[in-house]
Amino acid sequence: MQIGLFVNSVRSVSEIDMTMILDAFLQAQWQDHRLIPTWSRLSHEIYGDKCQVLESGWNPQCPNLTITLGKAFSEAIWRPDFYVPSAINIYPADDYNDNVCVRLEPNGSLFYSNRVIITISCPMKLVYFPFDSHTCTVCIGSYKYHDGLVKMTWSSK
Repeated sequence: MQIGLFVNSVRSVSEIDMTMILDAFLQAQWQDHRLIPTWSRLSHEIYGDKCQVLESGWNPQCPNLTITLGKAFSEAIWRPDFYVPSAINIYPADDYNDNVCVRLEPNGSLFYSNRVIITISCPMKLVYFPFDSHTCTVCIGSYKYHDGLVKMTWSSK
């Protein structure tokens, strides 16, 4: 499984609380072969018979073989249990959108993205304040699963 953190913006940095607030997308890519029949059913509902996968894996009559789904689908499937040890608080980016995107491909490949606001603990040594330079690390792991069950690597994309 590949994971990533795409930071939209740094909302604030607090020298007093030694925290940083990020508007970010927690992302993951993995493959779940159990979802291949689900893709077939959904693609038939969306595109009808014109988008059946050919032996070559590509059908020129089909505009896009990837199906984009939302939060309800993401709650019905297995997904990573992100654990961010330095996070003080994580919550959805807004109340009006579900902020979750799941893209399902014919081979069972999934792309999952969840937009969140993360408050990160960032210890700072304020020796030359306000001219200090700091690096705040963000580690992401799995809470329930050890490396033998789920191997997470940083995505290069």
